[in-house]
Amino acid sequence: MKNFISAKSEIAKNTIIAEGVQIFGHVTIRSNVVIEPNVIIGHPSPTEQSQIRSYFSQMQQNLPYEEIYDSCVISKTIIDEGVVIRSGSIIYSGTHIYKNADIAHNCLIRENAIIGIGTQIITGTQIMASVSIGHDCRIAGTLCNRTNVGNCTSMLGHAMHKCKMYIPGEIELSPHFGNGVMVGREVAIIGNVKIGDLSIIGAGSVVTKSIPEGTIWAGNPIIQIGSRKTSECLELITRIKCYEKN
Repeated sequence: MKNFISAKSEIAKNTIIAEGVQIFGHVTIRSNVVIEPNVIIGHPSPTEQSQIRSYFSQMQQNLPYEEIYDSCVISKTIIDEGVVIRSGSIIYSGTHIYKNADIAHNCLIRENAIIGIGTQIITGTQIMASVSIGHDCRIAGTLCNRTNVGNCTSMLGHAMHKCKMYIPGEIELSPHFGNGVMVGREVAIIGNVKIGDLSIIGAGSVVTKSIPEGTIWAGNPIIQIGSRKTSECLELITRIKCYEKN
């Protein structure tokens, strides 16, 4: 597949762009970025895609879909210096990926997401709309719309809404993760809960209530099994404070 690179994009000269890359709309790509094959950047959001109806007549004239998508993207997308985006990943419009972040293979990052400095997004991760992720994090699994993740946090589970009953137009509150949190694989974090700074949640747990900072939890139903001593977290706390100053 050939590349499609929007005329509206701004790309630094020392960027590596492999074959099959599609870049739509107002995308800024800064220096030393690597984009592997079959990546999409600036994919139109559902709201932007709704404007495609106005292009139906052009579609009937066999206008390439890439040009139609490019025309309907409004939000600006920014990829800062040193970012690596690996093959198969899709990044929607309005996203800002800060410097030295690493987006692994086949990741989905929806519209208006923020990915912090040096953060790693692990293979197959799904990050939904308007998610905010801090600096120096490791993210896997799924983050539902509007999830907020602090700095230096490893979130390897699934953040989700309660979804008791679908009501069109209702905006559900989402989980919030503090700084220096560790969440194991296949953990389910459900609803408007806060996971306190420096807390740990063991793999496979189900969380439906807020977790105090500096505590260790596991199980289904989840129970507290310990606490973290500040003396054991000094290096992590130093990293967190460094990012807070910036």
